[in-house]
Amino acid sequence: MRKQKPIIIKSYDKDKQFQKDAARMVARGYEVHTVSKQRKRSSLGRVLMTGGLGLIARGQEFVVTYRLI
Repeated sequence: MRKQKPIIIKSYDKDKQFQKDAARMVARGYEVHTVSKQRKRSSLGRVLMTGGLGLIARGQEFVVTYRLI
């Protein structure tokens, strides 16, 4: 059996993604430790492909820390 990591950090674009995955993580023995919301970062590839528009079109993402209980 694989050893579970004591702390896992995940990011989600949508609240529904977070809710669905959080239920799976709880079933695996984790609890939600912290949740924060931040602006998405623009990658260099996105900036180059969109001609700089990638810097403007930022959204929000949820960053969630799960802790093994």
